[in-house]
Amino acid sequence: MLGEHPLSLGKGVATSWIQDRLNPFGLISELFAEADVLIGNLECVISSNSELMGYKAKSLRAPPSAATLLHDAGFSVVSVANNHTMDHGPRAFKNTCRALERNGVQYCGTELDPIHLHVKNPLNDEELNISVIGVSFRPNQTQFTPLYRLIESERDFLMLCQMVHETSSEADIVILQCHWGDEFITSPSLHQVKIAKELVRNGANLIIGHHSHVYQGLQLIGSSPVFFSLGNFVSDMNQAYLRRAAMAVVEVKPDFKFEAHVRPIRMDDVHRPVLSQIQADYEFLRMVDQRCSMILAGKTNSEYGMLLKRASIRYKIDILLDFILNLGYMPSTKIEIIKDSIRKALSRSI
Repeated sequence: MLGEHPLSLGKGVATSWIQDRLNPFGLISELFAEADVLIGNLECVISSNSELMGYKAKSLRAPPSAATLLHDAGFSVVSVANNHTMDHGPRAFKNTCRALERNGVQYCGTELDPIHLHVKNPLNDEELNISVIGVSFRPNQTQFTPLYRLIESERDFLMLCQMVHETSSEADIVILQCHWGDEFITSPSLHQVKIAKELVRNGANLIIGHHSHVYQGLQLIGSSPVFFSLGNFVSDMNQAYLRRAAMAVVEVKPDFKFEAHVRPIRMDDVHRPVLSQIQADYEFLRMVDQRCSMILAGKTNSEYGMLLKRASIRYKIDILLDFILNLGYMPSTKIEIIKDSIRKALSRSI
């Protein structure tokens, strides 16, 4: 997230990076350098304009130079299939894609998928064909028609499975980026598990999930690693539990077996991810993995609804407290947010 959350405007990621010249990837660059292929989820637009007004026009929108930042960090491909890339309208979405193209960063998640990456195999100097597909299972909550790949029906999902199956016959490795699941809960839903199993059955070798803002676990389905969600990576969400996440590391062995693990990440005070050395963070990842394993093994997930409701309430309370405690910061924006909340409440009551 290279833009800024509404409550962090003027003090979030973009401000730290542009005004204070603090590269959001600066503390993690050595890990990035280890990767032959570096993949991420771009959950903002990269555009100098918006079709919205007021504080909404500034929120979750990064300047065009963000594409250069992604290139310089070493990103091979980013996904634009998520529930925020249409926030500022079709023009801003297209600006995002053009900015990435100009800077040599490929993007997945549109009708252009699958995206093909060609990586030299160090064992025999032959090229590996890696195909990447991006998709969102989250409902479109904007007023604009989505220009990214959105799965809204069973028919859409069957077409996705067919694409994965056809791609697997041509590519050496098929990677899926999936925007799915529920926010703030540290375990996948049974629906996510069902989707993952079907995608693997059709030829997906690796699935990387996002949307929940928290880590949801790593599991092998067959021989395919599935990261249900890695959590936030660069973000100015202030809650401590949303500033602890993971970085996925996948190594492809000569027999095309995959070795996958996660490295714990924390964001510092200026929203930069850094490799965590805190033992509790390693324990947290292991605990989530164990719970995820039980779900995949068919153990009951009867507590999911209760945990989801609890997580949602916790986040709303945290946001309200953040809002109240920082009323003096950018008061005009706060007034806009209050007016907007009242309008939404009135429209629902009518």
